[in-house]
Amino acid sequence: MGNAISSSSLGIQLDQPAVYAGGEISGKVFLQVQKDTEADTLQLMLVGREFAHVHWTTTHERGNNTETRHHHAYAHRILVQIDVPLARFPTGRVAPGNYEFPFSATLPPGLPTSMFAKDDGDGDCRISYQLKARLHRPSWFKWDTTSTRSILVQSTPLPPVPTPFYAAPQTVPVKLCCCFDRGQIHIGAGMDDTLLGRGQSVGVGIAVQNESSKRLASVEAKITERVVWRAGGHSNSSHRTIAQTAWDMGAVAGLEELSSGALKAARESAAASPGDAHTKTLEAMAASLLSGRQRETLTVAPDARDSYRSSCIEVTHHCYVTSTTPCCVTDPQLVVPVRIGTL
Repeated sequence: MGNAISSSSLGIQLDQPAVYAGGEISGKVFLQVQKDTEADTLQLMLVGREFAHVHWTTTHERGNNTETRHHHAYAHRILVQIDVPLARFPTGRVAPGNYEFPFSATLPPGLPTSMFAKDDGDGDCRISYQLKARLHRPSWFKWDTTSTRSILVQSTPLPPVPTPFYAAPQTVPVKLCCCFDRGQIHIGAGMDDTLLGRGQSVGVGIAVQNESSKRLASVEAKITERVVWRAGGHSNSSHRTIAQTAWDMGAVAGLEELSSGALKAARESAAASPGDAHTKTLEAMAASLLSGRQRETLTVAPDARDSYRSSCIEVTHHCYVTSTTPCCVTDPQLVVPVRIGTL
């Protein structure tokens, strides 16, 4: 019920603008009573919810016309609900005056960060948390006095110990006109840490071994964020890049293309002992990555969302290291799983 035709009003004040999952939220509820008011309890409720709204269209032929129909489906889930009793009025009445009721509550660990996302159409999803104060007036002819306030919740901070990752090197054959063998290109990559916070910078290194007669044109790295939300058997999504960088190709070793003679010698060596040749290549690339050379920095966008997965909302992040190769050659791409969270 609302506050219409009421002799009382409520307000909520927080001691902190945001709270971590597993942490304590505290503040005060203010009650202003203008005249003697019937009431039996004053309560505060904290509720966290997931909400997904999926929009899609279908087309139907009607004679010579095509009709577009819009469809909507909704899904929601309660993440947390905490009831905090603030006061009980034994006489069933509250005298006029101004009252303050301090409160505190501990959030359970593991709660996701508040978030919102939408696609290019009408679909959207959110994770939200809200406090609601309620002065209960038991009469059928009286409206309860209520007040609500949104709160920002952040997930439990990520572990402070870095979690590096080295992607398995990719080998891409280089073929002219899709059939003439021109050798192969090897590329590897590593990240200093895969547990990243919003606004955090992280180093990315690459190692390249060119055993072909063609030269790599460029190498770039980016972190992408994909949000998918589901309801009624359908889904909407949004996708964006939250960090991006590129290498100065003039400073990257191992890019030089092989001459025809060197290419022939490399083929003969690989044919004579394929295992040894491949092992030497991998060892050289690993040494290059561990040396700390050929590195660039990725900085995560300050508004990046947390990595998260539930029955109706999923937020995933990946780092892609992509090389641009000559015409008619498949561009090698290395994928590193990344988790975004609270520092």
